Amino acid sequence: MTMHRTINQATICPCGSGKAIAECHKKANAKWEFVGNNYLGEPIYTDPSLESAIKERLDKIEQRAYKVETKQEALDLLDEMYEVIAPGYNAISNQMSCRKGCAACCYQAIPSTALETARIKKFIANHERRDEWLEKIKELKDHYPKANGGSNFTELASPYFFEGKPCPFLSTEDNTCGIYPVRPQTCRSHMVVSDPQSCHAQTVVNVGMYHSQVYTEQTTKIVLILNVMIYPNKNPEFLIHLF
Repeated sequence: MTMHRTINQATICPCGSGKAIAECHKKANAKWEFVGNNYLGEPIYTDPSLESAIKERLDKIEQRAYKVETKQEALDLLDEMYEVIAPGYNAISNQMSCRKGCAACCYQAIPSTALETARIKKFIANHERRDEWLEKIKELKDHYPKANGGSNFTELASPYFFEGKPCPFLSTEDNTCGIYPVRPQTCRSHMVVSDPQSCHAQTVVNVGMYHSQVYTEQTTKIVLILNVMIYPNKNPEFLIHLF
């Protein structure tokens, strides 16, 4: 059950800015929706008014998604969607267990759509690490070949995880993502509230995830709509198999 709590002006703002509410949002008796606790017992809040405004804009983007005709139109609308959700998404993600340098979730077989992969290819086209990344992708494809006639993502996901293979775009030196600005929706919606140590292959148990109708369900739906409008015969599959 969700609850509304009135937060004192001196309380650190739940948006993650690190400032007191009086210095941040400047909302007298600001009301936030309590959605649960993280593994430390700390409350997690979301701003209902902000989420409502974002959903209203996403509804319009979803309608427009059915009308795109070119790949560039779809990519532009995808960029717009991520810009729209950024304020609310950032406020939520700042309260999650996930932090820069914690890359446990990057040791999984990442699913992606053809459209999202086109966005990634465009991003890395002139990147200084492009050749390095493509070589890593080739090695992974040789180790985890695509099944004849279609994707075998489900079959590969478990061995990939337990063999501890990093995403080809992960910098293992500092555990940062090389394609963070254009990472797939799967990565964006992966928000953990449990102890981050539970995410590792050696200890993975009862990983608690934050789920949102707006930031998880609707955004994923829009991505899938845009993908099928441009790539009608391409279902999401193992990211490396789309290169």
